[in-house]
Amino acid sequence: MVGTEKLQDRIERSRLRWYGHVKRMDEQRIPKKMFELEIDSVRPVGRPKKRWKNCVNQQDQHEKNLSGIEVGK
Repeated sequence: MVGTEKLQDRIERSRLRWYGHVKRMDEQRIPKKMFELEIDSVRPVGRPKKRWKNCVNQQDQHEKNLSGIEVGK
């Protein structure tokens, strides 16, 4: 397996790349609007479904912690 990367690493890198594109988009673009959309409604009982945004935030904080940068809340 010389010269190959883990599938998880590739997925995380692609996810962060898309996140960067969306964050730099104009406020009127549909992907930007959907990314920042907050829906106020009653959620069903049980564990909340994992959102794409939560995965990116967790990955970003994990990488900052590995590089020695403190992550403020």
